[in-house]
Amino acid sequence: MKICQNESDIEEALMLCREDLFDKALNDPNVIKRLSEKYAKFGKVIVLSSETQIVGLAAFYDNNESDKEGFLSLIVVRSIFQNRGLGRSL
Repeated sequence: MKICQNESDIEEALMLCREDLFDKALNDPNVIKRLSEKYAKFGKVIVLSSETQIVGLAAFYDNNESDKEGFLSLIVVRSIFQNRGLGRSL
């Protein structure tokens, strides 16, 4: 697992996982571009990879320092890797 902070890395991960997103409205490349910009600026994205490819990702906001609260915005595991407990590890 690694934290992606670079907008282009986030966009690449989202593009690879887009077919497995629950909300199909997020599949649009323009929406993914805007999400990538937003996550890079305000959030964090953890990308889970196998040796050769991206398996899934989790995007969240943890900027409430006073209450130590966060907000999970998106979690996705590519369908070919599902049912292995990988979402839980994210």
